[in-house]
Amino acid sequence: MLFWILTIALVGSVLLIVTRAANTAPDDTFLSKNKIAVTAVTGAVLLAGGFWVSFQMARTAAPPVAVAPSTNQQTEMVRELVQNLSDRLSSEGGSAQEWARLIASLGILGDVEQAEARWGEARASFAGDPDGLAEIRTAAQRAGVAE
Repeated sequence: MLFWILTIALVGSVLLIVTRAANTAPDDTFLSKNKIAVTAVTGAVLLAGGFWVSFQMARTAAPPVAVAPSTNQQTEMVRELVQNLSDRLSSEGGSAQEWARLIASLGILGDVEQAEARWGEARASFAGDPDGLAEIRTAAQRAGVAE
């Protein structure tokens, strides 16, 4: 918007200068004989230049278009997140909700062997917590690794 305001102000100023020059020129010069033509051409050139500059600015200033990752890339990203969660829970432990999320995610990804192994770890870790174990068992049943 500011660019257009400045462009219009510049065009108006130049047209005013050219018109005054044409009005004060001696009668036998090119400017005095062709006042309207000189003013119109000057204005057209300045406006065309303004349009060209604004087009160049818009073309080069456009933000890059974000490209969504492919389905394979998305699946790989999810697998990496699940693997990171699995590694953390195996080394540091975690809440029953985290273990349930891990086992359910492994089941959704079709990694039944890993889901079964993590279900075994979770049973051992939460043997003294019946509520936590029940939550994890529900996830393991959904994953198809618990009875």
